[in-house]
Amino acid sequence: MLVVLGQHTFGRIIRFALAQCKMTPASSRKGATDSESLAHLATRWGIKQQPSRFRGIFCHSSGLRIRDQAMGLNDANGGNRRAGLVRNRQWWVWLLPGLLAVAVAAIVSWWLPPIPSVLDDFGHLLIAETLLHGRISNPTPPSAESLQTFHELVYPRYAAKFPIGTGAVLALGHLVFGTYCGGLWLSAGFACSAITWMLLGHFKRHVALLFGLLAASHPYLQIFWSQNFTHGWLAVGGIALVVGGLLRIRRRMVWQGQVDAVAWHPALMIAIGVNVGIFSRPYETVVITCLLGAPLLARIIKDRWYQVPTWWRHALPGLLVLGLGLVLQAYINHCITGSWRKLPYQLHEEQYGVAPLFIWQQPNEPILGHRFLEQTKFHYGWSMDMYRAAAGCNGYLNVLSKRLEQTYLHWGAFLACAPLAVVIFPRERRIFSAYLLASVAGLYLINFVPWVNTHYMACLLPIAILLAALFARGAMQWVMCSLNLRNSNDRIATLAIGSMVACQGIWLYQATSGLAQDQKRSCNAWAIQRQEVVRELEATSGNHLVIVRYHPNHNAHQEWVFNSCDPIQSKIVWARWSEELNPQLVRDYPNRKVWILGIESANSENESHGTHATMGKSRVVLSPWNE
Repeated sequence: MLVVLGQHTFGRIIRFALAQCKMTPASSRKGATDSESLAHLATRWGIKQQPSRFRGIFCHSSGLRIRDQAMGLNDANGGNRRAGLVRNRQWWVWLLPGLLAVAVAAIVSWWLPPIPSVLDDFGHLLIAETLLHGRISNPTPPSAESLQTFHELVYPRYAAKFPIGTGAVLALGHLVFGTYCGGLWLSAGFACSAITWMLLGHFKRHVALLFGLLAASHPYLQIFWSQNFTHGWLAVGGIALVVGGLLRIRRRMVWQGQVDAVAWHPALMIAIGVNVGIFSRPYETVVITCLLGAPLLARIIKDRWYQVPTWWRHALPGLLVLGLGLVLQAYINHCITGSWRKLPYQLHEEQYGVAPLFIWQQPNEPILGHRFLEQTKFHYGWSMDMYRAAAGCNGYLNVLSKRLEQTYLHWGAFLACAPLAVVIFPRERRIFSAYLLASVAGLYLINFVPWVNTHYMACLLPIAILLAALFARGAMQWVMCSLNLRNSNDRIATLAIGSMVACQGIWLYQATSGLAQDQKRSCNAWAIQRQEVVRELEATSGNHLVIVRYHPNHNAHQEWVFNSCDPIQSKIVWARWSEELNPQLVRDYPNRKVWILGIESANSENESHGTHATMGKSRVVLSPWNE
């Protein structure tokens, strides 16, 4: 019953989106992308098909040129007006999954309000607030040593160590929707639209639309990434643009010594995708982009595309965008670290970090040291334990197995279909085996980072979806051929899309309702407690200074000391307890009511050793401070 309802709900929208994209003339044959189809088109329209050394790789571009010549769609300047018409109509296809993703994420946020509960979340929120104030970084606040916290710099400037991408989208979401959660919704919409655009570079519209909608309604992605300020949506969208651009360049870049009139478009999208990925997950983006782009680079050098007169003109927009991204990152480095070349992340690790970023590196001795016990437990305890567990051959394999297990648990259907697509369907094995090998090599290279989180693997999700779409298309074609249903392609596509999205929507509803009934499972209970204390203090008159005093067994991952971008003007200032620093702290923040917040975690450091996201309600005592 619900499946039928889902089919009818999406049926009209899907049929409308598909109808907007039908530009192929009735006289042309569907799927004319191989050499046999080219010969058919050339014979039918009386056009001599000239040999080309790029045939087989650019056969789709050759077919488009033959058909365009017959239809008179090539203008006097060599421009391809047909490609422009198709792009103008295809925007419905990739826009629909993005709108659905935004709507679903907003509904889940209304049902299960996002609360910053991971240490990284507060860093991204600090970036967003700083950008909304028109700054890249903030001046060092008074009593900066008492205000030190995880993943943030206070010297030489007050800023978070993370790339600016996630925080910038959170700031944009706040401008558009009035809440930082809007940035999560926009990130989800961008990624799902990028996935659909990527698939349109190789598949028919119904396959691209199906997997775009499946990504938009995926329970794990919508419940955890769209409701968590630390997510992988931007990395997914960036790599999807890269893969989509590579699929299009493979078909239309150079043909018979000439550059296609729309070749600059995929090149530009690749550059945008690389910049988006670098500003969210830089290491993973560079690794996957280099692996995916290596065959294209080899083809450019081997066939000397750079000697084609117009090649550089079409590559120029993409190169300019990449250059602008590098200039922007250098400017951000200068604003935060004072150096054009030193990243904020790099400076933070020099000042506070102990465990290295990669397992082959040696532990670091921090410049500023760790004055407070929580810092020592985090850096010398949990962080170093993760590094030791991943070091060596056995540790590397153990981390790899954990990473695969976690990724399969969250993206199971996409990962299961990916290798089958290359094994079962040999027709396009030459093309897509390279993507599979790139994803496997990327997995092994990403695994050199000892920390295991699903969003670290976000750059691999577009490739998994691409291969899963290949498998799904082959399976659907086999079923339709077996049942002799070739004349009902549109109806079957509509039924498949509506049914699968409806089933996944039911799964999403059940998962969200289950988490909403038990808040301890959806968010750390300590984060809810912190939100309640903030509301209680904001409801009172005057400004406040809260000095947090942790129990010796407190879990370092349940951190309360996080401030706004301008602590002096903030209503609440959070600081750490120190007998030596407290008097100066109170003098630096005058005319505030001073509170002592005693905290003891329900899950102590020993009880939850090695666990990044612990549960349990802390014992909190808020009392006035008496000198």
